Amino acid sequence: MLYLPHEKLDSVIISYDLYVAFWQFLPEFVRIREPKLIFRATQHGYNLRTFYNMCEDHSDSYFFCLILIRSTEGAIMGCLIDDMPVPTSKNVFQGGSDAFVFSLAPTIKQFRYTAENDFQMLADLNYLAIGMGGDGPALRVDMELKTGRSYRS
Repeated sequence: MLYLPHEKLDSVIISYDLYVAFWQFLPEFVRIREPKLIFRATQHGYNLRTFYNMCEDHSDSYFFCLILIRSTEGAIMGCLIDDMPVPTSKNVFQGGSDAFVFSLAPTIKQFRYTAENDFQMLADLNYLAIGMGGDGPALRVDMELKTGRSYRS
């Protein structure tokens, strides 16, 4: 039997059915915790620095970060990072082997760590990049959280 959090789903991005499907992707160390919404762009503003500040406020109590993104075309994607994103000035990569990216719409797919490199997340003040390698990051968003790219990684 799959454990689902008691917390009511409060998402403008995913439906409850997608939530249940997605929850199965998560490692057990994440599924046993109650999720806490700490940032919503429509509520807190489209600003990467605000996102980083809110993540930093929770870095002592949460050791992973789940990011959901909906494109203007309706695609839903995201990542689980086994660390809270904190910007660094020297391009220091963060995250470990439990990090992964995923797609929920138009299709459900999961892209796990392959051990080809250890470049899971780069938290820069001007962008956030997840899953490095191949043609570029699997997910990349700019400082205004308005423009993003996805590459074969």
